[in-house]
Amino acid sequence: MAEARHRVASACGLAAAALGVLGILGWVTPWRVLGTFDPGSPIPMAASAGVGFVALGLAMALEGAGRARRLVLAIAVTLLVASLVHLAQVPAQVRALNPYLDLDLRSISLPRYGIMSPAVALVWFFVAVGLLGCRLERQLRLVRVATGPVGGLLAAIGSAGALGYIYRAPDLYRGLFIPLALPTALAIAVLGTGLVALAPADGVPLRWLLGTSAQARLLRAFLPLAPAVLAVDAALSPLGLERVAPSLHQVLGAALSALVVVVVVAFASRGLGRLIDRAEQDRERARRAEQALQEQRAQARKLEAVGRLAGGVAHDFNNLLGVIVGHAEHLRSGLGGAQRERLELILAAAHRGAGLTRDLLAVGQRQLVMPRPLDLGERVGALEPRLREAVGASIELRIAAGQAGAWADPEELEELLLRLCTNARDAMPDGGRLEITTSAIELAEPEAGALEPIPPGRYALLQVADTGAGIAPEALPNLFEPFYSSHALGPGRARGLGLAAVYGIAKRADGYVSVASEVGRGSRFRVYLPSLDAAPEASWPAVAPAEPAAAAPGARPTVLLAEDEPELRDIVREMLEGEGFEVVAAEDGRQAAELAEGRSIDVVVTDVVMPGLDGRALVEALAARGQRPGVVFVSGYTDDILGRSGGLPAGAAFLGKPFSAEALVREVRRTLAAGR
Repeated sequence: MAEARHRVASACGLAAAALGVLGILGWVTPWRVLGTFDPGSPIPMAASAGVGFVALGLAMALEGAGRARRLVLAIAVTLLVASLVHLAQVPAQVRALNPYLDLDLRSISLPRYGIMSPAVALVWFFVAVGLLGCRLERQLRLVRVATGPVGGLLAAIGSAGALGYIYRAPDLYRGLFIPLALPTALAIAVLGTGLVALAPADGVPLRWLLGTSAQARLLRAFLPLAPAVLAVDAALSPLGLERVAPSLHQVLGAALSALVVVVVVAFASRGLGRLIDRAEQDRERARRAEQALQEQRAQARKLEAVGRLAGGVAHDFNNLLGVIVGHAEHLRSGLGGAQRERLELILAAAHRGAGLTRDLLAVGQRQLVMPRPLDLGERVGALEPRLREAVGASIELRIAAGQAGAWADPEELEELLLRLCTNARDAMPDGGRLEITTSAIELAEPEAGALEPIPPGRYALLQVADTGAGIAPEALPNLFEPFYSSHALGPGRARGLGLAAVYGIAKRADGYVSVASEVGRGSRFRVYLPSLDAAPEASWPAVAPAEPAAAAPGARPTVLLAEDEPELRDIVREMLEGEGFEVVAAEDGRQAAELAEGRSIDVVVTDVVMPGLDGRALVEALAARGQRPGVVFVSGYTDDILGRSGGLPAGAAFLGKPFSAEALVREVRRTLAAGR
């Protein structure tokens, strides 16, 4: 836009210089019409005025092109001094002007010369001052600001003079004592337009005309109607429509019509422009909100896809890990020395693999959640020693644990908080401050969340704020993606599932996450958990376990085992039989229900995800027949089968794969003891 304005200023300067040249040629050639543009007009452009317009026009053209700084300054200063000298002679006789300013061409036997009007000297003054203000912008700031209004005034004066010639209304070009020639009026109009183009874009009148606002667009579109009204009126005036002779009242009428057009357009553009701007702003906000929502949905779909992938992998992978752990533990009991150490390494690797699977399930929101009422502040306070150990001695840890009743899984909450603290520690490698606060809040209006808006309601708020490096705005949309990190990690530190798992844990708890960050000033994560008022109701009343039938003296407890992985089924049966249990093994839930019919079952050990009849459906089928044994669910991936029923039934236990023989036997014995 600035480049276009400078081109306009250069064009106006060249036009003024051309008009000045024509004015001079009207004196030095036989073609007097070059100085009047009207054969019937006796008023030519003064030769001195032509010289001044040539000089000022060239200076304006150079200023618009950004060239010849010193020449522009020299021309502006010279014409400024000349205008002041000329204006000083105004009180004297008008026709006895200073001979140094007006070229007396009588000495070379040319036609009678014209005398320059004081109005032209005023134009020189204002144009020269305007050029100085543009060139010396820092030193003459006030002059620079006034360039636009002054240029607009000069353009109006020159246009009025030209209009006077069109309508033959001398009052419009009479000037100060000496009338303005038509070429002179046109030169004044183009010089004024050039000054407007050189004026600051944020000043009057360019700020009304430039820019992308609706008001500026409407003004640019409809203001040309004003000169169009004048042109049409001027074209019709010679036709004598209701006119006897063109005169001043006609031109005033035309000018009044143009003024009405300008006023109407200005006020209409202002009012309509505001309405249009407001509508466009609302539309832009709606577009950005929709775009943000689409991005959030895409991010949520990405995490959902990760969850489905994790679930598909976890079921089979955890079964394989269960087989590895089971056989390794069986071999470990009979080995010692180096062989035992190798088995320990195998077990450690298997458990690390199980931890990775759990992380993937956390990201995909596929883990079993067992929420219960708890005081968020009390729980965070109890975790303070572990948190201080996790963040290290170089970070100042502050905890403000306010009372906040929440409905959440304690173990999941602990995992979430540890991941947030670890993320804060990585953002403060040179130390800093970490603040953890808890409180009960109520949102009256929706708030922006990390991947979705947070609806109004009552929440238990967990906030973790650090003074670390902060997060760049472009990194925020990807912050909760798996294996993404917004900061550099040290040697031996891998990009993991930290924040992705935080989001997954919050979503499994029916909560929300928001993040605010500023580069160099730290980050703030807020986790909104359901308050106790939003506690869900369990839907397992019909499956509550009853006391099993009394076993015969000396009889072994009977365990119904349902597992669809043959190798894992065999190793689990060996684990239980080695501890004195009688095991009835089935390859799926349907076969387990058939084998249990007519038997006394003390405990059911069942996989959750099985083809045909899953673990939950198996327990419900047994309950429908009046069999209500104790239940131990085992799974590495529940596919939300238990979550849809409100979690575990009363008295039931859950054991995540892979598990040790010791853990399995402990859960089975505990379940038996609870039934008795």
